[in-house]
Amino acid sequence: MINKIIYTLGQIANDKLLHFFYGTILGFIFVIPFSWIGILLTLKVAIIKECIDFIRYDIDGKHYKVKEGLWDILFTTIPSVLFYIITLIY
Repeated sequence: MINKIIYTLGQIANDKLLHFFYGTILGFIFVIPFSWIGILLTLKVAIIKECIDFIRYDIDGKHYKVKEGLWDILFTTIPSVLFYIITLIY
């Protein structure tokens, strides 16, 4: 069971882990002072970041993957939701 969990966690792409890490920092900065509005602020930052990536990929001539961008937004926003749930509990 533990080996399966470790294997599954090892399969998460580094890009998604970085989105989760920076989403944690943004969530801490936004959710603590602004409550649920912090989730929206984090979501806004994530969407703006992905829009910048879309423009940059278009300039470089590479193909931007919308599905990956949506996953990036999700992984960036999840920590804010978790912080908000923690603030509701305490």
